[in-house]
Amino acid sequence: MNNIEFFNCFTLALLEKLYSSFPVPIEIDAMKIASSVLPENAADEEVFEILANAHHAVTYLENEGYIQFKSVHFENGIFPGARLRNKGFVILNSTPDSLNPSESLIDRIKSALAKGAVDGSKESFKALTKSLLEKAAVYASAHAHSIF
Repeated sequence: MNNIEFFNCFTLALLEKLYSSFPVPIEIDAMKIASSVLPENAADEEVFEILANAHHAVTYLENEGYIQFKSVHFENGIFPGARLRNKGFVILNSTPDSLNPSESLIDRIKSALAKGAVDGSKESFKALTKSLLEKAAVYASAHAHSIF
């Protein structure tokens, strides 16, 4: 599993967890979520590298305005007080323009996660993450504030 594949799987699992608890803040255990998306046959060195990237994925999502949290416990990957920001919530409730426009993005994410991070799901995770990021770009453009 490369960095992008991990980011796609991890991001979907994390956002689904935060969506399910919204609007109540929860404690995120990045290592536990990362472990849940690892391939069963991952080598030890791959596992170590992927788990180390979990922290970076969470902070990226926070920096981009999808999520928020109170603080970080660096030594164990715990993010207390985590929840979706408005941007993340709106995007997850959106309905992507595709084959089934009545199904929200979060419903598609839940369905993909239920199938698991098997090889056949990699493309599904990739497509869902792409749709999420595209929606974010549209959201950002629509909500940009002029300084004038």
